Amino acid sequence: MNQRGHETIGPLFDGADTFSGKRAAVLVGLDHDNTMKLLQQQRSGAPIGLWGFIDSTGTIVVDARFEEVKQFTSVASTFRR
Repeated sequence: MNQRGHETIGPLFDGADTFSGKRAAVLVGLDHDNTMKLLQQQRSGAPIGLWGFIDSTGTIVVDARFEEVKQFTSVASTFRR
C-alpha cells in the first residue's frame, strides 16, 4: 500500500515488511495447507518461510533464500541463511 492507502502491489507474498531504501523484504514459502505445522515451527523458532526483497513495482530483486532479514538500506542489508 502506498501512503494514501491504495494497493500498489497485489497480494503475491505470504508476508512483507515496510519499504526502506526503495526495497521491502517479502516472505514466501508458507505451507498454508498445514496450519498445525506453521504453529509448531513458530513455537520452536524454526523458519516458517524464506525472505527476499522486492522493489516498488513488486519485482523480486533478491531471491527469497534467507531465514531472517533486516531492513534494506542503500548501503546494505543484514540477513542470515
